[in-house]
Amino acid sequence: MDALTDILRQLRLKGTVYFRHRFARPWGMRVGAGPCAQFHILVRGHAIWRPHAGVAIEAHELSSGDVLVFPRGAGHDLMSDSTAPLSDGREVVTAIVNGTRQFDGHEVSAELICGHFEYAGSESHPLLTSLPDSIHVAATMAERPGSALSLASLLADELGGEAPGDELVRERLAEALFVQVIRAYVQERRPETGFLAALHDPRIGRALSHIHGSLDTPSTLAGLAEVAGMSRSTFADRFRLLVGATPMAYAEYWRLSQAREE
Repeated sequence: MDALTDILRQLRLKGTVYFRHRFARPWGMRVGAGPCAQFHILVRGHAIWRPHAGVAIEAHELSSGDVLVFPRGAGHDLMSDSTAPLSDGREVVTAIVNGTRQFDGHEVSAELICGHFEYAGSESHPLLTSLPDSIHVAATMAERPGSALSLASLLADELGGEAPGDELVRERLAEALFVQVIRAYVQERRPETGFLAALHDPRIGRALSHIHGSLDTPSTLAGLAEVAGMSRSTFADRFRLLVGATPMAYAEYWRLSQAREE
């Protein structure tokens, strides 16, 4: 059992694309915090973004092909430069969707795809709480078929015209994009703590897969430690360090969450 796939299925992720739009300098959007995971794809051009909260609220650059995701809907500003006036993000989305011209001009500095991901299932899973406030996948990262950047390119192409089934294709591409962004984050950052680190730890990952694939057989600490190839005490300590819960507490949480889905 692929535990990550299992968890994402339970979250019942749904991707929504707002628009693909060209922005002429100066432009800026203030995107407030919300329950949905926001994403932006810079199709071409240059932009900067900054978080609304954090230890250092500083601007970060975006270049052509970059993907930016806020997994828990953290508030942020997206703009052409640090002095650009900021418009309310919701008002910008509404205006563009309704066909109202926004940030028009001759000096187009960015072309953006913006949207969000909804979690129709439980939002309390430690996978989500272990993700950072923002994930920036740079176009300079090594490409491979099916990567976040390849999917972003496919999504940009799909938004270039209208054909039967377009909306469904966009939704599915956006959902696949979320998964690939998580993969890219793990590949680049190699987190040492949190649920993603647990999934990619060979021994703890085996135990998690066993929990997810053996709902009909109650898990025991001794059985899970044997699957992981560790002593019970070492396994229990390592599991709790990475997952944030004891092995038996997580097994019970997952069993109950699956029962609620049935």
